[in-house]
Amino acid sequence: MNRYKKGLNTCNYIVEESKKLFYTKGYSKTTIQEICDNTNITLGNFTYYFKTKQDLLKRVYFDYLKDIENFVIENSEEYPDLFDKYLMVCMIYNYNIFSDKKISDFNYSIIKNDTIYNDVFLNLPAEDVRFACGNTDENLSKKELKLLYLSDLGTRKELTQYYAENEELFDSPLEFAAYMAEIESRIYKANDINVKERFLDNPDFVEKIKNSGITLLTAPEVQ
Repeated sequence: MNRYKKGLNTCNYIVEESKKLFYTKGYSKTTIQEICDNTNITLGNFTYYFKTKQDLLKRVYFDYLKDIENFVIENSEEYPDLFDKYLMVCMIYNYNIFSDKKISDFNYSIIKNDTIYNDVFLNLPAEDVRFACGNTDENLSKKELKLLYLSDLGTRKELTQYYAENEELFDSPLEFAAYMAEIESRIYKANDINVKERFLDNPDFVEKIKNSGITLLTAPEVQ
């Protein structure tokens, strides 16, 4: 048990320290050796938990998404529908990323690199993307789930790139995130077409998001 705990703590420590380095230096300029130096581990230790830096990146994004999903599940009493929860995940995911310039630039660099992006986002098993798809039909096959996920992912990628290159067209990251959630609703032909207004007109919920501590990367503490 102690060995398991120690291993789990080491793995989490690698992830948390890498999030600080990615925040400061970006993905491409952060080396595995720097991560090892910051966590005081050997290269062998690193590769025991993550075979490559891209495997570590997958874990960073996976943890971010899971934190958001858990937050939504715990704070969505007024939105009981699964699709509503999906839209909230989508909105928070984008809002938190675009609210910090360094994280926004980091995310944009990942999206623009097709090799990295495809490796991180396109290889999820179909059974792991049901919530991400916002799908309520339990009868869909794995193939259908995968195709739905790919369609959704492509839309979000294009919209994210558009915002990163045209930020001046939007009043705030919150406005963009709400627009994106509304577009997702239309793509899935949901009955609720007032998604944008629902999020923009809910300052209490937005304040909860701001105070949640959920973040893709972590800004190092100022000494």
